[in-house]
Amino acid sequence: MSSISCIIPFLNEETRIGAVLNEVIKVKNISQIIAVDGGSTDHGCDFVKKNFPQVELIKMNLNQGKTETVRKGLKTANGEYILLLDADLIGLKKKELEEIISYVLKHREVDMLIMKRTNTPFFSRLIRSDLVFSGERIMKKTDLERILSLKLTKYQLEIATNKYMTEHHKKTYWFQSSNENTPKVAKTDWMSGYWGELKMKANVISYDPIGYHWQILFFAREKITL
Repeated sequence: MSSISCIIPFLNEETRIGAVLNEVIKVKNISQIIAVDGGSTDHGCDFVKKNFPQVELIKMNLNQGKTETVRKGLKTANGEYILLLDADLIGLKKKELEEIISYVLKHREVDMLIMKRTNTPFFSRLIRSDLVFSGERIMKKTDLERILSLKLTKYQLEIATNKYMTEHHKKTYWFQSSNENTPKVAKTDWMSGYWGELKMKANVISYDPIGYHWQILFFAREKITL
């Protein structure tokens, strides 16, 4: 039986990560949960340590972005498959996590399965960022190791993963999940949130400007129904 490691990177998510972990710890086919604090300035790390002793907790002193946070967590992961989840999700369901894990383990020809977010703004749906750049996905550890051995930083993990999967002719699918993410503007003031979104988008596009637009149009077009 293949093992599943779940990696949850987080930054200043003290008030949100609990809802995610409450669902993840119930999932019967996850063998390891790793939460990586990417340099938070709140008490999120203490919250996880106190309330979720079954979670392997890693704390980074400096904020180096999501990519480096996941890279740190992967060094501890021992599963054959890696389930990546963001810490700010709303509506995450244990049942769906169990279903996607079971599907991937049953259909070994699937290299990656992405959870398409719901209730996203119209523009996000228009450019398919709710799917193409979703942080919720499951893949083989060997693939993720190869991706993270490349030169990518900050928020480039998803676009680099998509590019790798395309170039290596990997089979990628998606399904409509129940979860949605919390926009940055809801975490801070409007100006800071909007500026943060712009900087993140610029960092993503800079990894592969041409490929970014190709991914919006063509990547992961095949849907599965669980």
